[in-house]
Amino acid sequence: MGSGLEPGNLGIARRSVHQREEITVFAALAGPPDASPGEIRRLLMPGLPARTWHRVFPFLPKECGPDGAGVVWHPLGEGWRLAVDCVHARRPIRWRLSGAYLQWPGSDLASPTDLVDFDEIAIADWSLAVPDADYRAFCRRGPTALRLSELVARWVLAVGPSRAGRALLGCHPRRNPGSLEFD
Repeated sequence: MGSGLEPGNLGIARRSVHQREEITVFAALAGPPDASPGEIRRLLMPGLPARTWHRVFPFLPKECGPDGAGVVWHPLGEGWRLAVDCVHARRPIRWRLSGAYLQWPGSDLASPTDLVDFDEIAIADWSLAVPDADYRAFCRRGPTALRLSELVARWVLAVGPSRAGRALLGCHPRRNPGSLEFD
């Protein structure tokens, strides 16, 4: 299976799995759990048209974060259009919770990163996927995740984009999905 990335639209991919579209969504802290949809939109997506946001927002995955703050998993770019199409057609939206905001060393800003490549590695013990003691401790606490990419995205949310960016800098799946290689 390919990485699901479309040229010119990195990290905002849709994947076709058995003829069903999955839209990649990115985990973001959304302020207090009682924040209104409008407040969350202004915090996360100031350039997104309000009409698009309010049509898709009720269907976005939402949860309570590690410190009690609200967490919203949201698409980017083409993902918004695909989600609106599903809403208008009254089709269920299949979200892929595999995106996180990472701040790579030397960068001043966190950038959205699709961690889907982690799903292609064959590893029985997910705690070995990232060579970091905090990640292993996070895995021992038993967070729920359907995919390795989702688990890594949840860890990024818990430790923050800068800390996670430093830890993930030397670790990423290679073309051979049967092994883990580190830089």
